[in-house]
Amino acid sequence: MGFSTTYIQQNFQSNLIQHRNAIETRTYPEERTISDYILEHDEFREKCLASDVPYFEIKENYEDEILKVYDYIEGEKERIASENR
Repeated sequence: MGFSTTYIQQNFQSNLIQHRNAIETRTYPEERTISDYILEHDEFREKCLASDVPYFEIKENYEDEILKVYDYIEGEKERIASENR
């Protein structure tokens, strides 16, 4: 999962940096610039696409678009379970 350039530009400080500790405890300040962040996500997207790995991109609304990731995971769980029967 990555973020579109527009999403990063609109949400860098208010959401991305503010919530960067939601899963991990990061006690150090964010040193990456918005340009660094955009470049990282662009490179990640390209690597996923080149490797034929599913890539999900948050473009506008994180809460709505993350549901696509959950749906994919559920579908994969069902596919794997049916293969193991």
